[in-house]
Amino acid sequence: MPSPTLLLEDAEGRYLRADASIGASVSGVSFDKPSYADQETGQVRVRDADMNLNPEAPDRVDIIVYSDSDLAGTVLSGIETGDATGEFVGSVFFSGNRPSSGERLHVAPGNTVYAVYVDRTLPPPNRRGDSRRLTAT
Repeated sequence: MPSPTLLLEDAEGRYLRADASIGASVSGVSFDKPSYADQETGQVRVRDADMNLNPEAPDRVDIIVYSDSDLAGTVLSGIETGDATGEFVGSVFFSGNRPSSGERLHVAPGNTVYAVYVDRTLPPPNRRGDSRRLTAT
């Protein structure tokens, strides 16, 4: 697929040409640690350069977290770590005695915790509207 080209003409009839490279990338999701204790806070990191929608301000993505004890879980807001990083971080607080709500996730000893990010901006050969569900445990 050729690169898009922008061609502008100024008042004196001179042309300015600019080529752009546009692509999509496959993202990733991960936890900051392999395991957590009750009442501990974990961080979930999403890497998706395609979701850097505003290069002048941090963007947000949704991250679903759930556990073996709470399959419904909750949705975290992953906030971009800078203006144009494509790296998003959400915090989740693990609680064994309270229900899931907001950034709190109900867990029990021995549970597996899951973080899910749905990438809707996939590179070829994927088609528009395709998505990929990425999971970290």
